Formats: sequence, C-alpha cells, structure tokens
Amino acid sequence: MTGEVEYIQDYHPFERTTFFSVYRNPKTYTSLIYLLLIFPLGIAFFVYAVTGFSVSIGLVVTIVGIFLLYIFLWSLPRIMYIMGLLTDWLVGIKMPEKVYKPYYEGTFFRKALSSLRDSRIWKTLLYFLFPAMPFGIAAFTIVVTLLSVSLGAISFPIVYLIELLQGNYGGWIYYVFDYWAPPWVKFVLLILMPIVGFFLLTATLHLTNTLALAHGRMVKGILKG
Repeated sequence: MTGEVEYIQDYHPFERTTFFSVYRNPKTYTSLIYLLLIFPLGIAFFVYAVTGFSVSIGLVVTIVGIFLLYIFLWSLPRIMYIMGLLTDWLVGIKMPEKVYKPYYEGTFFRKALSSLRDSRIWKTLLYFLFPAMPFGIAAFTIVVTLLSVSLGAISFPIVYLIELLQGNYGGWIYYVFDYWAPPWVKFVLLILMPIVGFFLLTATLHLTNTLALAHGRMVKGILKG
C-alpha cells in the first residue's frame, strides 16, 4: 500500500494536464523560463567542472592542489542544491528535504576522504561534464524555434494587415500573397495560419513542460544520493 501511495504522489500536475488546460497552469510559464535558464547554467556548469577539475588535478602533487581539489569537490553538491531550489521554485518538483551536510568524524583529512564516498559529488560532476550543456543547448533551441514559428503563424494576418495599411507593398508577405498566390489561397492561409499556430503553440507548451519535468527529475535524482 505504501508503494502505491508513493507512486500516486510522484505524479506532477503536468502529467494530468489536458491539451488546452496547459494555459491555466502558472508553472507552464515558469517552466519556459527554467528551460531558457538551463542553457547559460549548463555552459557555466561545464566550464566550472572542466576548469576546476583540471586545475586541481594538475596541482594535486602540492598542498595547494589538494586543498583546491577538496574545495572543488565540496562545492559540487552545494551548487546542485541551489539548482534544486531553482527547480522546485520554477517547475514545482519537490527536492529532498534534508540540506546536503555530511557528518564525518576524525581529522580534516579523514573527513575529506570519507566525504568523497558521497555519490552526490560524483553524480553532480558527471552531470556538469556531460548532460548539462547539451541539454541546455537543445532545450533553448527547441523553445526559441517552436515559439517563434507558432507565434509568427498566429500573428500572420495581423502582420499582413499592417503591411497593407502602411502601404508596404515591398514586404515579402504582400509579395507572396498579392503577386504570386491566387486570391483563394490568400483567404485560406489568413484563416488557417492562426489556427495552426495556436495548436502548435499549445503542443510546444506541452513539450516544454515535459522537458522541464525530465530535467527536474534528473536534478532530484542527483540530490537523493
């Protein structure tokens, strides 16, 4: 029974959203912001991981290098914890309640060596090096491209009307419609383009919710340890 309750509670509101009710969920719009943010964050994480790890390993034969390596590894789960707070706020995925704070007894070096057994350090390092930047780039490209196409299709009749009112007969819309396309094609496109754009925009919001949900659960899995 306990397993069943946990399975039901694991559902996110995005997974129970109907096609058009996606507009009523405030997290739909914050998830868009979230996907746009993980693009620069992913690049920053990758640069930090590569720079910090390479510099620390290069100097590890010295006391300074050992200290830098420890600080670098110590910082990884803390940075991921901040990412978890951002995910909780923008996407609505609850992160593990306990703040990352391992407790180990002994001297400083014994504590340092013992803390390296924490899987969150290595999971965060692998996340920074591999999926963070590619996922951010892909998500940013998908969001910007699909939003541009769908909003452009919705505003198509308005743009055409503005060109007519301004007498901009050199515009590409006017050129295609009044110089190349027959009148019935112009009439059909002026009606269909906003409808197609609206459905494409709705599908885009569902897709961005799915991407934000997948990334948020990946962050949660890393913080679980």
